[in-house]
Amino acid sequence: MRNRARWVAVLALAGVTVLAFFAGRQFEASAQAAKARARSTSAVAQLPAPEIEPPAYRQLAVTEILALPFWKFYEALRSAPEGAREKWASELAAMPDGPRRTAAVSGFYKLLVQFDPTAAVKAIRAIEDVKMQCVALGAAVDAAPGSAMPKIAELSLSLENATETVSSRDYLLDVLFAWMEIDAGAVGRFISQHPETEDYLHRLPIRQVLIPVLTRTWAEADPAEARRWLKGRGSEGEDALLSEEFIDGWYVSDRAAAVAYVLAHSGESGFLGGVGAIVRNLYSDSREEAAKFVQSLPEDVGADALREAFRRHPLGSEEAGDTVRTSRAFASWMTTLPPAYWQGALGSAFFSSTEMLQWIEEQPLAIREKASEEFRSLGDSTVSDAAAVFQSASPDLQERLLTAMLRNERHAPSATEFQKSLDASSLSPSQQQRLLRILQLVSAEKNAASSAKTAKDFADDQ
Repeated sequence: MRNRARWVAVLALAGVTVLAFFAGRQFEASAQAAKARARSTSAVAQLPAPEIEPPAYRQLAVTEILALPFWKFYEALRSAPEGAREKWASELAAMPDGPRRTAAVSGFYKLLVQFDPTAAVKAIRAIEDVKMQCVALGAAVDAAPGSAMPKIAELSLSLENATETVSSRDYLLDVLFAWMEIDAGAVGRFISQHPETEDYLHRLPIRQVLIPVLTRTWAEADPAEARRWLKGRGSEGEDALLSEEFIDGWYVSDRAAAVAYVLAHSGESGFLGGVGAIVRNLYSDSREEAAKFVQSLPEDVGADALREAFRRHPLGSEEAGDTVRTSRAFASWMTTLPPAYWQGALGSAFFSSTEMLQWIEEQPLAIREKASEEFRSLGDSTVSDAAAVFQSASPDLQERLLTAMLRNERHAPSATEFQKSLDASSLSPSQQQRLLRILQLVSAEKNAASSAKTAKDFADDQ
């Protein structure tokens, strides 16, 4: 009985073992199948998606490329064949006028000029609508890289007569200024190589702005070449403005050479602007060096140089925080020089008779008396400035100041005009009489001097 029970237990254990074996095999098979399915899915996921052939550039409308993100828009223009670009340019021309077309034209040509200036120039030149042509040209001028400047300058020059009829913008001026920042010499050579620019360059705004800035910029980079260019145009030593700009630029690149050059030519006609430029620059850098330079000039040139120094570069104000380039500071520096250098030039430092009067009152006696002889009317009315003298100046200076003011008057009013101004002024009757008396004395003095000069000129001619 006991043996029977043992055999039953053995058989049961064997059955469990067999069942476990088959169950394990089934589980392993299922796991392997799952792994296989996972590998298969991963492999499928890693397969590249089938490529969709992009439409040919010629199939794209310009509105489609304009809608692309910037980098794709740029790449489309860069990579597209010439035929596609021409098609897009034609489609732009066919768009209805309005802000949308303006924005589209501007964006298209702003990019096209950066990687294919030749294509941009060709396309802009072919535009028949002048208004659209101006938009395209303006975009090209604004975005042109340095290498494209010659082509865009040529284009702007050739289209000038057409574009000026519908646009107030001067495209040629803008491109020349932008080009000048990169290569001033190239701009100068462009002008020389295009004689047709001469009429354009002699227009008042251009002559007063473009050529002076070009002269200064070029002289800073290459004074020798800039000087040859000026001489070739007959400008060196003839145009005070260009002389000044040339020396300004040269001073930046080679101060010693510029100073030596001006000293060597200081007495020649037309170089006064350059002399003034040296005075102004040295004064800003070293007032001691400026004083030495002025005293190295002939006395008659020294006063002219001081007058010229800040004529085109107005002095600042102390209120702005400048303590050197102000009327008061410059006048005070001038009076450290011998009087022969600054007499006749002191008044040029001031823009207000009141300010000059206040400055004179503050000077030591020796300077005050000589400076009083330089006093002049700098306002709209001589009588108004005389009233300021009566009101502010000390009694011992009034006669000297009023005499100098009337003597230094460049455009003296007639007796009738002067009387009308007196009648309308706030001056008392005694002040009016005093002023009239001084005017009569000064007029007699001027008449005597004029007669003496006429007699001398006549004697010299005999």
